[in-house]
Amino acid sequence: MHFGLMLFAFSLPVSTALTNVAWIWLLVAGIIKIFADRSILQRTALDRPLFWLLAVTAMSTVMAIDPWHSLGEWRQISLVTIYWLIIFLVRDEGQLKKMVYYFIAGSVLVSLFGIMQYILGINMIDGIIVQNPYPFTQNWPTWLLQNISLDHGRVISTRSHPLTFAECIMMSLTFVFCLGLFHENKRQRNLAWIFILISGLCLLFTNSRGPWLGALIGLFSLVLFRPSKKVFITLLIVLVSIPVLLFGVNALTQGKRNSVIIRIEKAINWRTDGDSRERVLMWQSGREMIKDYPLLGVGLGNIHEVYLKYKSTKAWHLGVENELHSNIVQIAVERGLLGLAAFIWVLVVFFKEGYRTLKVLPDNKPFLKAVTAGGLISVVSFLGAGFTETTYNDSEVIMIFYFMMGMVMWIRKRTKIKDDTGYNDVAVFMDRDGTISEEVGYINHPDRFHLLKRSSKAIKLLNKNKIRAIVVTNQAGVGRGYFKEEMIGVVHQKMEDLMARDGAYLDAIYYCPHHPKDNCNCRKPKPGMMLQAKEKFGLDLTKSYVIGDKYSDVEYAHQVGAKGILVLTGYGKGAYEFEKEQWSKGPDFVASDLYEAVEWIVKQEKK
Repeated sequence: MHFGLMLFAFSLPVSTALTNVAWIWLLVAGIIKIFADRSILQRTALDRPLFWLLAVTAMSTVMAIDPWHSLGEWRQISLVTIYWLIIFLVRDEGQLKKMVYYFIAGSVLVSLFGIMQYILGINMIDGIIVQNPYPFTQNWPTWLLQNISLDHGRVISTRSHPLTFAECIMMSLTFVFCLGLFHENKRQRNLAWIFILISGLCLLFTNSRGPWLGALIGLFSLVLFRPSKKVFITLLIVLVSIPVLLFGVNALTQGKRNSVIIRIEKAINWRTDGDSRERVLMWQSGREMIKDYPLLGVGLGNIHEVYLKYKSTKAWHLGVENELHSNIVQIAVERGLLGLAAFIWVLVVFFKEGYRTLKVLPDNKPFLKAVTAGGLISVVSFLGAGFTETTYNDSEVIMIFYFMMGMVMWIRKRTKIKDDTGYNDVAVFMDRDGTISEEVGYINHPDRFHLLKRSSKAIKLLNKNKIRAIVVTNQAGVGRGYFKEEMIGVVHQKMEDLMARDGAYLDAIYYCPHHPKDNCNCRKPKPGMMLQAKEKFGLDLTKSYVIGDKYSDVEYAHQVGAKGILVLTGYGKGAYEFEKEQWSKGPDFVASDLYEAVEWIVKQEKK
């Protein structure tokens, strides 16, 4: 499944066929995994609006002008499974990071290939090579020339149409823009800016006005999501650089390729531009279709059935159309106003949850902040381009749309977003190894970390009752040289990821990495870690609780006036059965496991 996720992420910007292979592979593997382990099923805030969108689309299909033809378009709808595959199958932050890098690698390759197409200048129109300026390529096979040529003078890279390629690159560019701004690694930030320059040039060479508009709207929407001096200055530099870049590119393209400046001038003077006027006429036709099919529309792919009836007499395109060059108009015509309402509901929930995630992500998670912001503005760019293009009907672009949504909501699911009111000055301090997780000795690899059966359930019970859940653990393996301190963070990230799957979260984690001989103030049974938590949360330690599998945890509690609870997991059963006669003061309660201990605490607090 890991290989499938990486293949899927890499192939998204590269190849539709390869992406479909990876998607189907993940779909089959995901279904098998869900049957084997139902715990990976996690609810998200987008589930309900997405299901409503699917339900309305299904009703629209049944009531369509041509139900069978509409049913044939359901492959496009099935792509929503990409969202849930990301939610269910991405294991942890490390896997998410790799997936992002594979996606960027694929985007870099297709951008470089697109620039190579532009430099070669071989051009085809309707599949026929009409320009081949290099003598040494004259005898190359036709299929090869077609694959490395421009399409009507526009960069196409590995896609079927310049517009599709432009929309894919637009979403990649806006996403990577946030990594260039916020990634914690300076070298990778610099690499991100190199990619932004490459993809920006490639986007210009596509001569696609909708994606140009979408990219600008997406980039400048960052001001709403992450307002800061750094963002404002960077966007100002972008704004100043665009004219310089445009005129520089135009100097290269004038008389050789389609002129970028001429393309922009046509967009500005849209009233006199044939393509622009045709779009407006299509929207007007769409408005008339909505009046006649208001609730459920004409059905997916059925616009061509009725277009001639509503086609404007001023339209110059010959024949019928099945695309109305606007997401809003297209969705409303195909799925009715109910479908449009469901789509808007999806977007509102997504942006609301993404924005909340950005607000609460801690500063020590810059990568997750960058991915969240990047996913948000990438979707904004998708919608921006959708003002004048039907981006939501292009399966190659829709895949990236759900991919971005899935990553943002995956982070949302694993980010603590809660109402911090209602908490009093009580906390439960828990040992880690043997109490929350299996006791396996020093954990020098995350694969050795396994939660005990009811640990997440216990933490969730504390969350529900507004009692602080805090981990305090000695990790002398660092001081003894058994593993590096970074490993503690990796293991704790896995612990929080596993709990998040069950809807549980910790308020804080404190650890002591020192050797027992260092005589530090943080190593249990000294109260240093509890004192840090007291300062941060305003706790009364005499009203708090400590849970652990060793008698030292009970002593740890009693020295600050807290109640000490011994659990019989880990070393607890042996300590209780063979050492309790030696204890000067026994535990306040003995529990079979963490969940039973928390149940007792909740009862005490309700008395």
